[in-house]
Amino acid sequence: MLSFIVPAHNEELWIGKCLHSIRTTMEKGSEPYEVIVVDDASTDSTHQIAQQMGVRTVQVEHRKISAVRNAGARAACGELFFFVDADTQVNERAVSSALAVLRAGAAGGGCVVELDGPTPLWDASYFSSQS
Repeated sequence: MLSFIVPAHNEELWIGKCLHSIRTTMEKGSEPYEVIVVDDASTDSTHQIAQQMGVRTVQVEHRKISAVRNAGARAACGELFFFVDADTQVNERAVSSALAVLRAGAAGGGCVVELDGPTPLWDASYFSSQS
């Protein structure tokens, strides 16, 4: 089983799209999976949206991303963990590629970022310094 662990703090604008992308991607394959949203002291409707979408939720008050991810890992039942930020959408190509390398012996991974619009001016310096 695969475990998708989604740490979230005040992500009501994004969590629905993230969870929908996981569900849509996983319905195309035959892998058993679970989704766990780890709600880290949200004051918006993040928790309610996750519950309405039928995923398991864990509530914590750590305000430290590593502790939030670890809480999700402790709650997970899968053999492989995918940590997905709440403002991220996954797709079939990313998941199948990650599974292939993990099953071939890789210990971890990442993915190429593809922005769906122009980079905000306040963030442009970061991306230009990475090339």
